[in-house]
Amino acid sequence: MNNALAGAAGALIGILAGGYTVCKSGRAALAVQKRRAERAEAYFHTLNQWLMIKNRGINIEQFFIDNHYARVGIYGFAFLGQRLAEELSGSSYVETVYFIDKNESYVKGEKNVYAPTDDLPEVDVIVVTPVSSYGVIENMLKQIIDYPIVSIEDIVFDLV
Repeated sequence: MNNALAGAAGALIGILAGGYTVCKSGRAALAVQKRRAERAEAYFHTLNQWLMIKNRGINIEQFFIDNHYARVGIYGFAFLGQRLAEELSGSSYVETVYFIDKNESYVKGEKNVYAPTDDLPEVDVIVVTPVSSYGVIENMLKQIIDYPIVSIEDIVFDLV
């Protein structure tokens, strides 16, 4: 009888511990999914605003002209950074001097791409394209450079 009771108690403790572990890992997975959804939403709103101003005939280049930013560094080599570089490539005023990206394997072999820890050439402004990480990136960059840092999100919402 005592062996049966001990076995049942052990099984119950195992079930409870397993349930706790599953619940805890489930909460962590939900938190990761929530952060991804928030990041995707921020990108969506930025791209939507960018398309709205473009449909109104406003080119993003105007922000750089208005602020006298001729030489630009772009933080983020993912799709927003590449779209910004593409839009600025036809400009007679703005030159994309380099990209900054922390993911070395992602940008391997690309020219004019620096790691955030590299000695960055001076430009008039650095545009941060990972909008959901802007605050963290801005704080990190402020420790190594002393020229303006702006978010692509702020640029497209300022051009309305």
